[in-house]
Amino acid sequence: MTEPREWPHRRAQLFAAGAAVVGVWTVVIFSLQAVFEPGLWRAGFVAICAMTIAIACMVRAIWPNTRTAAGVLGGLGGLVCWWFLADRAGRASEWLFHPKTQVDSAIRAALSGYAPVDATGPLADVAMLVILLAVTASALLLVGGSLPLAAGALAALFLLVPFVIVGLRIPPGYLILAGAFLMLLAWLGSPTVHWAGLATAGLALALAAVTLQVAPETRDKVWNGSVVRSPVSTTVPDVTVSLAADLRQRGSSRAFTFTSEIGGPQYFTLATLRDFTEGRWLPDAVLSSQSTDTARSQERAFAGSTFVEIFPESGEVSVYESSGSEQPEIQVTIDGLISEWLPLPQAATRVTSKSESFDPSAWVWAESSATAFSDSAITRRGDIYSVEVAAPVSRYWALSVLDQISPESLALLTDPAAVPVELAPYLALPDQIPEVLTETAHHIAGGAEPDRLALAIQLESYFQSGEFVYDEAAPYTPGTDRDNPYSVMEAFLTEKRGFCVHFASTYAVMARSLGIPTRLAVGYAVNAADGQPTAVRGRELHAWPEIYVEELGWIPMEPTPGGAGMRALDPEFEEPEVLPTIEPADEVPEPLPEEPTIDPVSPTTPDDGDTADDPAVASGTLRALGIAALVGGTLLIPALTRLARRLWRGRTAREPSSQAWAEFRDTAVDLGYLSDGDGSPRAHTADALVDYLVGRGILGATAAESARELAHMMEAERYGEETPSGNPQGSLEIARAALLANATPGVRARAVLLPRSLVR
Repeated sequence: MTEPREWPHRRAQLFAAGAAVVGVWTVVIFSLQAVFEPGLWRAGFVAICAMTIAIACMVRAIWPNTRTAAGVLGGLGGLVCWWFLADRAGRASEWLFHPKTQVDSAIRAALSGYAPVDATGPLADVAMLVILLAVTASALLLVGGSLPLAAGALAALFLLVPFVIVGLRIPPGYLILAGAFLMLLAWLGSPTVHWAGLATAGLALALAAVTLQVAPETRDKVWNGSVVRSPVSTTVPDVTVSLAADLRQRGSSRAFTFTSEIGGPQYFTLATLRDFTEGRWLPDAVLSSQSTDTARSQERAFAGSTFVEIFPESGEVSVYESSGSEQPEIQVTIDGLISEWLPLPQAATRVTSKSESFDPSAWVWAESSATAFSDSAITRRGDIYSVEVAAPVSRYWALSVLDQISPESLALLTDPAAVPVELAPYLALPDQIPEVLTETAHHIAGGAEPDRLALAIQLESYFQSGEFVYDEAAPYTPGTDRDNPYSVMEAFLTEKRGFCVHFASTYAVMARSLGIPTRLAVGYAVNAADGQPTAVRGRELHAWPEIYVEELGWIPMEPTPGGAGMRALDPEFEEPEVLPTIEPADEVPEPLPEEPTIDPVSPTTPDDGDTADDPAVASGTLRALGIAALVGGTLLIPALTRLARRLWRGRTAREPSSQAWAEFRDTAVDLGYLSDGDGSPRAHTADALVDYLVGRGILGATAAESARELAHMMEAERYGEETPSGNPQGSLEIARAALLANATPGVRARAVLLPRSLVR
């Protein structure tokens, strides 16, 4: 008996396999929509894949003995296609002369964006290069190794990318389509093309599909659990929605650590939100021309050196005076925060680097706030910088100098014609403000003095009066009702439960309706220890309103009666228990399980890494288990495929002797008897194979006799006119047992887990 000819048998078979490999890669590219926003990059990816595989197949078809070179030439063709696409986008010269800058830009875009990220610019170029390398590997397997199924399987592995990165299962449609291509490749790659190969491939596909579908679906916005993603980003359409989602996670991963000479409440601002349109708050992204390594000018007349530490429960006020003209410094070390906006304490005036990785000149001051943005850098783990701060303005300090402020600076700006141009955006509101907002605001104002600070404090007291409940489970979906941008605030005033974004945004709208210039600030609130490192974690995210008073500047207010803001003001503050609203029922429900309380973060233990109760960590654990199950199931696919083939051969009534002989030969291949370098059979015949195994001492007399009987039955079945007599399965069992008995346990295990006959 002669062995089948080397694959491919015909050029059509080669090109059909190449088309199927391109098909798998196309499915992979479209499945990446969970990682990359849909766009023109898809066409570029498909073009690179098609060019690479097509050239490799054509070279192999024209020069059959060209193997590795065909795959390499295919990769070069794909590289030419990539260069053409980069050149059309105007980036080819940048890659030629400034490759490091392009790579850094791509890394920054990947790290600073939420999935799905916008695959444009250098990020798209790098992604296409990665795909090109993988497609070239597929081409080498296809034309160099004559392994079409392995070429498609390599492509199919990239279907795991969305699951690994964002925890999303692969849509069933993509699995079915990719599986169909893999089944076609298994069929085309069989030594003899028959339907059994198609059925075996279908079994492998079904196993992979089940493994993926039972894996837990957990979607996170960060690539790993130790990273804290900033809620403020150019890729985030609504900062408050992002902040709300992050708050509900109650993450305990450290964002950064800071050391301050001044204890008490510290607010680190990422960005301020000025424009309120269609129910959404947008960052004030108007930048100055000053980088953070230059001193930022103060906008108020009273830029003194007095720092106030407040104890709201007792009403005590402790005062810290800075010595001479030097301003206190706060040193910040980035632990896990990734942000385009630099976390800065209030009243920051200058930033200096304390580590080689941080460049303050890459960050630019905002025009109207002590915040800084960079379009060329992001915060990274290990960045260390020092921030000089002036005396932050608080309501307590403002009240202490109130007699020095002119009445014009405190006047309400109710006349649109009299509003200064620079303050107009901080008073702007969409039309048709609901009556519940305006009436509540004017009711709170009542007979109070018509000055901004007095009314601002009156508004703050209203939300802090005890009528409202701090509840992070309250829904927050701004912008869903395009006809009413105030729908969330109306519901909040009715339900009287919510968290910082509810309180801050409603406060800001009501304050603006009264004529008080107001904006929102987003960042972190924490209580600092004097001179000791303080850890700032994900759960310290906070939003608060700030009002503007000429001669003083922006004054932060705290209307939220819970959360990070209250923990910053009072380290002993404990969140009150929030009971869910239960609809009346005929039967009395069982008592709800008691929710565990979350202790305030200790400012003196920055190295505390306990994240056992963090939902993000639990999500990460589930994902890890899912990935482990997926990897384990994938590793078992070859073994289960080989087992299915052996069982099918033993039960089929079609050519039983040929099937038994094929199983004997494949067992010898799996055990390495035909590829361990110790000689080879004298010819590609059944008798030569038996003689070779006998000569090596692998088959004894009885096993050799059974193997020869099996070979003769196979030849009689294939070439004889009559059906051969005998028991092929009995002969197979005796001969196969001898093969297994002569192998070590390690070799037998390898033969089970990684059967070589599958790629023969």
